[in-house]
Amino acid sequence: MLAFAMTFSSSCSSEREEHTSKGGPLSAETKAGVTSVDAPEKMPWTATFGSFLLCSTTGTKITLEEVRYETLVEPFNISVVMREAPPGSSPVSSASGPPSSLDGGEGLAGEIEEFKKGWIIDQRCDVNAGGFTELLFVVESGKFGGHIRQAWLDYEAGGNPYTLKIDWQMITCGTKVEPVDGLDRCEIKAVP
Repeated sequence: MLAFAMTFSSSCSSEREEHTSKGGPLSAETKAGVTSVDAPEKMPWTATFGSFLLCSTTGTKITLEEVRYETLVEPFNISVVMREAPPGSSPVSSASGPPSSLDGGEGLAGEIEEFKKGWIIDQRCDVNAGGFTELLFVVESGKFGGHIRQAWLDYEAGGNPYTLKIDWQMITCGTKVEPVDGLDRCEIKAVP
């Protein structure tokens, strides 16, 4: 079942210039791909997906407006959060647990806040400032799992509206998740 969800009411996206990373003023420093997290025995459960490092390709100040996503398997809940990581930190690709306790350990270094309209990105992609701004998807699932097929980040730069298309599939494994591009991305265990 194909489902769409969004964090804010959308503006007319047909008026926006849509692009992928490095194809416009905002980049997530990622290409197309798939990441999955295997389901634990205890349900419901949470997984965090990241490595979407937001930066300005031109040095223009960018104002974030809205995150939208398309799901193939609807999880219980999807939260979009922003992480301001200090120098020396590493991005998170995918891990079991919320950002405060990934894989049952300590949380991610840095400040983590719920995504809000108006967030400013002014760090240049070509300048290593040490720290970074990371967009995270926190997905709560049950035995069926969840599958975010792609996401879009609407923003404004230089007075113009744009949409950054994130072609990265994020999967919380479960009984309803199907193979992607002919490959089974999940090791399906007996789920209670």
